[in-house]
Amino acid sequence: MEDLRGQEVGAAQAEQCVSEERSTLANAQDAQVEALRQALDGARAEFKTIEDYRTAERIELKSMNEELIKERDEFRAFQHRVSELVQQLMAQTAEDKIRVEDLENPLVEQLRLLNENAVELGHLRSEIEIACEAEADLRRSTIEIEGRANTTIQNLKSETAKLQAALDRANAERIRLAHELARSKRQAE
Repeated sequence: MEDLRGQEVGAAQAEQCVSEERSTLANAQDAQVEALRQALDGARAEFKTIEDYRTAERIELKSMNEELIKERDEFRAFQHRVSELVQQLMAQTAEDKIRVEDLENPLVEQLRLLNENAVELGHLRSEIEIACEAEADLRRSTIEIEGRANTTIQNLKSETAKLQAALDRANAERIRLAHELARSKRQAE
């Protein structure tokens, strides 16, 4: 009888050890699940930050594009005005050729103005080329930024999916252990 009691006490202690181990394991898995949740929340926050940064860059790019369009329109108006001035100047020059003998001094002055306008026209053309190059650089930069942002977003989505899968596995393991613990308790009763 004493042997039977000793065996029962040993069995009860063994069940208690198993129960404590399972409880410890369940607590460890709960801690892992919480750590995975925090990592997932961190990844989501980082993803949101990147999205906000990308949105800010898009807004800035849109603003720069609008400014570039405005500058182009102003430049076109200026170019049109220069063209009108050049046409007027050419007409003036034609009239001056008729009066060249009588009006030599005014003709020299008109030629000087024509040269200044030609220099200004050359300067404006070089500015157009610079503006076109700047536009091309902006476009390349935009494409490059969007490419990097898309890559980063894809990486974050992949990492989020991995973390979610790990969280799902940890939850499934926790549920399985909880069921085993409950079944062990029922069997022990």
